[in-house]
Amino acid sequence: ANTFTPVAKPGTTTNYTLTVVDVNSCTSTDNVLITVIPYCVKPMNAFTPNGDGNNDTWFILGIEGHPNNLVKVFNRSGLQVYQKSGYENTLAPWDGRGNTGQFAGKLVEMGTYFYILDPGDGLKNLEGYLVIIR
Repeated sequence: ANTFTPVAKPGTTTNYTLTVVDVNSCTSTDNVLITVIPYCVKPMNAFTPNGDGNNDTWFILGIEGHPNNLVKVFNRSGLQVYQKSGYENTLAPWDGRGNTGQFAGKLVEMGTYFYILDPGDGLKNLEGYLVIIR
């Protein structure tokens, strides 16, 4: 209420009203609508985990806005090769090693994989394909 640079980070689309009163009790009011676009998540569709320092991990654009996410990746036989709760691009992103069942700790083969990404906040799951190139 007492700042000239208010900051707002609403979780949903919200209309804010700002009222200013000067020393003469003159008032002015204005509204601003902050539109939250809740589904700005875009998994990259390929990565190259070959240790060259470029595209070595799977990057999911916008995942930071959904900290309670759950990511699952399956091979073309339908076997789950990777799962991560709270996936982050900066903290232990997927480097092409499996972490479930028979794939745990092993580099998965080059090829196409199917993913399911649950944002974890009641939004619809994202599903799609990604390619691992070595």
